[in-house]
Order: sequence, then structure tokens, then C-alpha cells
Amino acid sequence: MPRFVVLLHETPPGYPRGRHYDLMLEQSGVLWTWALESLPQPGGEAVAAERLADHRLDYLEYEGKVSGGRGQVIRIDGGDFDSIPAGAGGLAVRLQGRIVRGVLILSPSSAAADLWQACLSSEQDMGEPPSTVRCLEPQEARGVAADVNKEFAELAGRYCELVEQHRSMDCPSFLREVHVLLPRLYTAALALPALAIFDDDELDDAWEDDQQDNSASYDVLSAARELAFHPDRGAHEEWDSLFRSLCELIGERNSYREVYDPYEPVSKGEVMTCLADDVADIYVDVRAGLRKWRRGEFDAALWEWRFDFESHWGAHTVDALRALYALASTYKEYKLGWPGSA
Repeated sequence: MPRFVVLLHETPPGYPRGRHYDLMLEQSGVLWTWALESLPQPGGEAVAAERLADHRLDYLEYEGKVSGGRGQVIRIDGGDFDSIPAGAGGLAVRLQGRIVRGVLILSPSSAAADLWQACLSSEQDMGEPPSTVRCLEPQEARGVAADVNKEFAELAGRYCELVEQHRSMDCPSFLREVHVLLPRLYTAALALPALAIFDDDELDDAWEDDQQDNSASYDVLSAARELAFHPDRGAHEEWDSLFRSLCELIGERNSYREVYDPYEPVSKGEVMTCLADDVADIYVDVRAGLRKWRRGEFDAALWEWRFDFESHWGAHTVDALRALYALASTYKEYKLGWPGSA
């Protein structure tokens, strides 16, 4: 399947186009590109999208400075997509990312050839089966989730409180506390009960059954419908504000090199990412489950924590710890030091 990427493009002061998001779709050996003023939200208002020149496929994996003094880009989201029928002159694609997920409709404006609008609808609104999810078997969770989750809930609460207080802390103190909490969160997540796995075929069958009988396969489908976007996860604008504040706090050592797949050939897969993205993404994921936990929704909290750990924040934790280890052991001038050191 063709791929897409969403890049956060930080432009320098005085640049004609301010901070924005670059949406890039793989087509015929190039990337069709639009500059978005913000990320569209499912069912929300259309956002302005300016059609840019086609870009190289390198940007599917690239993060870092952009040539010509145009600032730098950070990879926010990416994945596969497929095209679906659209109106005359428009474009509709089903995106399978972790942030931008659903059917995106791009429509040209009558005002100018390069001015477009972007609207996002969830896959469910379009009457299509949702993508693969992992769901709890009801009998697995009930009666055990509250006890098993207690340790994790306490650690999640400490981590969220730390992140929420970062504006009142200096960078070394903040990152030392993050360095202490992340391995504990990771270990506690490994102890959470495993989830039942529903593959694509099972989920599609459940979806088809549901079209004939609304009572069928409720547990699978209800979890799928709530996966991508839920009020407990907060609005993207909240994440964006947190991300920018963390970037400012962490400073020059925010960005670091990473590989998404350690088993790829050495020449492939190396990208630039950043600690601010790791800290903010982990925060959003564990807070979503914590909010459910505090409402007494123990089964839902377990499902949220375990699924997000396996699919997203677990990788961010490992990546961040590698960077924090380097700052503590190698870059002494950063004054991070080891947790517990004077």
C-alpha cells in the first residue's frame, strides 16, 4: 500500500509560512504535499490546506533541518493509506496512522489553484470496517483488573503529575525524574494481564454481523469504535501545547537519532526524533487509562494501558531511555547526571 507522513514543520522567524503541518501522500514515485494550518479532527471543521510542490520520498522517514533555511521537520505520524472514490477534482484517502486516522477528504478551493480544504471523518462514519484492534475478553478483566492495575495506576499518576508540573522545574531535575519513572512504568506494564487478539478477518466478520444484528459482537466493535479518538485522550491542540513547552524546556539536546526497526539493514531506518515527543506521547497514552481508572472503569483502563503499551508508548519509553542514558553517561556538560546523584 502507498504510505503517508505528517510532519510538524517549524519555520524560522520571518519565514513567509509560519509553523504548520506537512501532509505527504505517496503517489507515482513522489510525495503529493499539502501544508495544513492545523491537524483536522474527526467530524470537525475543515482546515486550510495549501498545495505545495511534490516532495522526494526521502521525507517518509526524514526528520531534521530542511535545506534553504526553511527550518526543521519532526515526524508526527505516518502509515499506510488507500484511495477511495471522491467528488470531481477532490481526493479522498483512508489514513491508517495513530493520530490522523480515518477518511481524509481534500477539496480544491475555487479561489486559487493551490488553496484546498481538508476534512477528516472517522472510518466508522463512512460505513467501513475499522482497522485491527486488541480487545479484552470480558471474563479476563472482571474481578482481577482493579488489583492488577493498582500499581500501574499509582505510577501513571506520578508520571502525569510530573509532566503537568514541568513548567515549574529546571530541565536536569525534570529529566532525572522522567529517567526514574519510565523504567518503572515499563516494568509495571509488562505485568498487566495480556489482551485477547482479534485479527483483521475476525474483526471484519464481526463488523458484517453487526450490520445485520446490532447486538452482535458488541465487545469487539465498541472497543474498535472508541480506539482512535476518545475524550480521555484530549484534543490535539493540548498535546501540541505540551510538546512545544517540553521542546523549550529540554533545549538543544531534545532531538536524537533513532531507528524504528533495529533489524533493518544498517543503512536504512535511521531518523531524528525527540524527547519532547516521547514524553508527551507517553503522557497522553497513560493519562487516558488513568482517567478511566479514576472513574472506576477498571476493565477499560486495563485495555487502554495494555493496548497502547504494545502498540505505541512502550516503544517511546525504550527510545527515551536510550537518550536519557546518553545524556547522563556521556554528555556531562548537560548536567543531567544519574538519578540519586548529588
